[in-house]
Amino acid sequence: MSDVTVWQQPTVVVVTGLPGTGKSTLAEGIAKAARAPAFSVDWLLGAIAPSGVLSGAARPVVRGVYEGLLSSLLTRQLMLGQSAVLDTIASESPALTREESS
Repeated sequence: MSDVTVWQQPTVVVVTGLPGTGKSTLAEGIAKAARAPAFSVDWLLGAIAPSGVLSGAARPVVRGVYEGLLSSLLTRQLMLGQSAVLDTIASESPALTREESS
């Protein structure tokens, strides 16, 4: 991955796949090579877990929380003219839908 050229304009790379297929490893490698942050659902939810605010929450609530966080992080990166790598399920990400339609 050391041959990756840093993008000339803000770029969003979405890495998606089934659990255990290596998508997080791939996303982190791309982010490191491109010098862009990697935003992962696992890391975001892991940071929230100790607070207990999502304990017992229904799956749609949890999904809404992580989609909102990813959307905010991605929006801010693009506002700053910076790239990002998302490690998530693309079909469930409102951030991608909103940005693609802009």
